[in-house]
Amino acid sequence: MKISVVVPVYNLEQYIDAILDSLHAQTDKNFEAIIVDDGSKDDSHQKVLKSTENAAFDCKVFSIENGGVSRARNFGIAEATGDYILLIDGDDYLSADCIESIRASDENGKADIICWGYNEVNEDGSVYRRYFDRFESDFDWMYGEEALNNMMIHKTLWIWSGSAAYKREFLEREGIGFTTDYKCGEDQEFTVKALGRAKTVRFINKVMSYYLQRGNSVTHSYNTRRLDIVGALDRAYAFIDAAPSEERQAAYDAYKIGHYFYNLNSCIESKGVENTNEVLRDVDKDLPGLNDQVIAAMKRYEGNDTHLKKRIDLFLSSPVAYAEYMRDEGNAWMEKYGWYIG
Repeated sequence: MKISVVVPVYNLEQYIDAILDSLHAQTDKNFEAIIVDDGSKDDSHQKVLKSTENAAFDCKVFSIENGGVSRARNFGIAEATGDYILLIDGDDYLSADCIESIRASDENGKADIICWGYNEVNEDGSVYRRYFDRFESDFDWMYGEEALNNMMIHKTLWIWSGSAAYKREFLEREGIGFTTDYKCGEDQEFTVKALGRAKTVRFINKVMSYYLQRGNSVTHSYNTRRLDIVGALDRAYAFIDAAPSEERQAAYDAYKIGHYFYNLNSCIESKGVENTNEVLRDVDKDLPGLNDQVIAAMKRYEGNDTHLKKRIDLFLSSPVAYAEYMRDEGNAWMEKYGWYIG
């Protein structure tokens, strides 16, 4: 089994050492690294070239015109020659045994997707959210639909774009890639599409990836395009299920509403609760029709998630009252639910 590691990079000279060091530290050097510089304006490209000049693993470094992380990922996927493709952003990193463990988990290459746990870390390297504090560790082999249900409905599993390796032949056969020209949600769209089409999923019961939470990222600034996630999920649902059952549609709606609330909350937090209606007007201006679409999903929601139902009822009666509730209850809610939609 040959594994390709695709690393998109854009202006990451401050952070890129971690992923480069983790590639050099792999206990199994029989892998291919494809590093795609997406038109960086800093010294990222030179740092990559210097670090990988005498690498013990096969490494290809490309420089392309800036077009966004999804274009860079698609470029890397197209250049990959491995049986499996692992996508990890240039400010995140891998455990030293990642490649070795992927290969050992499925020596015959039966799985369409191989996934594992990941921890979230601060810029100082400290872990602030541990995967197995929240999610189950007794998974092994699953059907793709089973894994999707575990993630969307049962909330016992979570797959991040950097905590999975995808069989290249599977991605090519199903026509799965990253949708370009959107600010947020392309990761989730890719993951949901892949799980929805996968026959078999292999889960490795340990942490092998680390996601860096940067304070200056898009997730920490006022940006209504965060709500691109709603359209991303709709595209994913249409891709895997043209005529969903009532039960599946309810699951889709709940998942979409949860993501809408999470990203709307962040925008409101940036602007202030007193400006909630202004935020909603900005969403209407930047993403026409999105608020109405999600409100329609809220009105038809008949699931058994009482916490979600409470938030829906509050929002439909008064968006400001909803925002005040989330301001007061937000920390506890984020601690419990932030994994699913962060």
